[in-house]
Amino acid sequence: MFYQHFYKIFFRGEDWPSVRHVENQNRKARLADKYLRDNGLDINQVSSVLDVGCSAGGMLDYFRSCGVSNLIGIEPSVNFAEFARNEFNLEVYTTTLEDFLDENVDRKFDLVIMRDVIEHLLDPKKVLNTLQKYYMISQCYLLKQIMCLKA
Repeated sequence: MFYQHFYKIFFRGEDWPSVRHVENQNRKARLADKYLRDNGLDINQVSSVLDVGCSAGGMLDYFRSCGVSNLIGIEPSVNFAEFARNEFNLEVYTTTLEDFLDENVDRKFDLVIMRDVIEHLLDPKKVLNTLQKYYMISQCYLLKQIMCLKA
């Protein structure tokens, strides 16, 4: 309930994606693409992406423009998930990663993106192990970003 309705308001100060927010996601997607290419993954060879915490869907939309056809997003915020579905015609689940994994045991992904998500998981090690064991193809890449706060 908190993540579905209040987290984005508390964290971002908005309950609906702004143009600036979507542009920022697109910029981060281009940086992720460059990072992946610099590290041996040609995005043109990727056919499936799971973006956990996909927000407004900007990164998935970018990867679609690169030719990726199977794009799945998980976004607990109802409004941001609705925006991604309506604005970018994306398959976005309004749920948690744990629940998605429990309900989608037959899916496999070439690339899993987790930006600012791991710190929200109840048992990150278990979730990452489950992702690796059941949901990633053998040559899958996990692109993760963890928020760093100054004390």
